[in-house]
Amino acid sequence: MLPQNGENTSGGGVSATIPPEIRGWNWGAFFLNAAWGVFNGTYVALLAIVPVLNVIMPFVLGAKGNRWAWQNKRWESVEQFKRVQRKWAIAGLVLFIVPLGIFGYFLYIISRPLFLINQQFSQTEKESAVAPNAPPYKPPSPPVSPTNTDGWSTYTSSEYGFSVLYPQNFKASGTGNWFSANPTREGSLASLYIQAFPPVPPGATSASSFADSVVANVRSSHAGYATTSSIKFLGYDAIEIYIADNQLLSRDTITFQSEKMIYDIARMYNNGMLKGWTPGTTERVESKGDLADNETIDKIVGTMKLIPIVSSSQTTPPPTIPGRFR
Repeated sequence: MLPQNGENTSGGGVSATIPPEIRGWNWGAFFLNAAWGVFNGTYVALLAIVPVLNVIMPFVLGAKGNRWAWQNKRWESVEQFKRVQRKWAIAGLVLFIVPLGIFGYFLYIISRPLFLINQQFSQTEKESAVAPNAPPYKPPSPPVSPTNTDGWSTYTSSEYGFSVLYPQNFKASGTGNWFSANPTREGSLASLYIQAFPPVPPGATSASSFADSVVANVRSSHAGYATTSSIKFLGYDAIEIYIADNQLLSRDTITFQSEKMIYDIARMYNNGMLKGWTPGTTERVESKGDLADNETIDKIVGTMKLIPIVSSSQTTPPPTIPGRFR
């Protein structure tokens, strides 16, 4: 099909009459600009490879491409022209969409692990939140002796004058003036530490001054708070320090002085959280948050007894404040 006058004006330069059927946007020229220009006799399209101009030329070629191709190259008919330009448009779309799809796929592959990590971290943060209406665990004060200790084992330190019972589902260890107990199952952060030491020299250290040093340490190294109270424990005046400066844990210590020894009892409690940070580290740990472990810790303390000291030659110095439970 040719123009109405029957004359094929293609290839006639700027004076060629442009058939109305071919007027419009040329997608082949837009996507493939320079290559399209070479095969369509429109060498001005080579400007598309020139920096800065390569930003403008695709749009110029898209708008003027049909006109210039008809003027600069001889075509058999309008139908042939449209058929060829359609093929250029399809090729341009394919060469544009396929690389874009490949780029998008690799972007997905690269970003997927980061998304999963971020999603896992966000989920962990949600799990780390304290459950609604679940305040930090606070023990009974003073500790109460359990009514049933059948099957419990006994740890005795005759040299430092104390004994304590613990159940089979707790692992215990002790060396002289030091005793510790923890749940045997993994994931619980509940724990108990008991230490005893004599004042050296006599009168140099007291339960009161030791407790004061604990409070000072807590207030200087923790963002939370410590509250103190005076209680009676095993017939002696004792100072109890309750600490709730961490959503994962709360802590409680009891310090008292007998005739020959100072005793310090430190307890860590689960606060019912699923996950959280280990105090003083960057390690994320999982805590089962079983309140039954807290109650067992209190029962163990309730079994503590003072016994006659076999030897009074102890020279153990007063301890520093252990960072892991202060």
